[in-house]
Amino acid sequence: PLNAIIGFSEILGEDKSLNPKQQETLDIINNSGEHLLDVINEILDLSKIEAGKMELHEETFELTPLLKSVYEMLAMKAAANRIAFHFSARSPLPAEITTDRSKLRQILINLIGNAIKFTAQGGVSVSLSATELSPGEMVMGRLRRDIQLEFEIRDTGRGIHADELGKLFERYSQTESGRRSSEGTGLGLPIAKSFVQLMGGDIEVESVFGEGTTFRFTIACEEVAPAKADAAHQSVSLDEKTAQ
Repeated sequence: PLNAIIGFSEILGEDKSLNPKQQETLDIINNSGEHLLDVINEILDLSKIEAGKMELHEETFELTPLLKSVYEMLAMKAAANRIAFHFSARSPLPAEITTDRSKLRQILINLIGNAIKFTAQGGVSVSLSATELSPGEMVMGRLRRDIQLEFEIRDTGRGIHADELGKLFERYSQTESGRRSSEGTGLGLPIAKSFVQLMGGDIEVESVFGEGTTFRFTIACEEVAPAKADAAHQSVSLDEKTAQ
């Protein structure tokens, strides 16, 4: 069924007579279908993690379009909840990076999706920054250097009790808020943590019950830039207006 949903949405997307709103809707259908495939694959991921068979599949890709696709997919859910939702950059960001795109996307969708789900009023903000880890070297006319990306997902939702924070990343474990929502399997956060660690980073959480929760995670990756590195840097701010 998902192959049909994704396939036909791609076929419809090739229709030149579509207006921008229809094209945007088809893009959301397509992105959501791909995400649902990721969700279905969670059990396979967990099996691979438990068996020590999970591997990175690195590729070089543009960072901003990835962030934009995540924003667009989740913005409708935030709008339905009538809460604010925006991305921002705390430092210049690399144009292209080399890492596992699918895993990074899955981590972001999981953490941001949770934040939106548990926020009844206020908003969800996502900020990120890049830190240079090495001076880099020229490879085939392009500068390659190790960097660290840090993401922060902050919400003004229900929050988590202090005594529940310790088991937040345990498999099949859900907080009181998670159980009340009647959604999820308790696998999302443990898989996200495993992915983060596999990508050379770590994840932490701070929460005040009744006030909100903040997740922070880092990943290590490689920036791929033109010979003049400054040309690759660009500040990114995605919100309801600029996401178009």
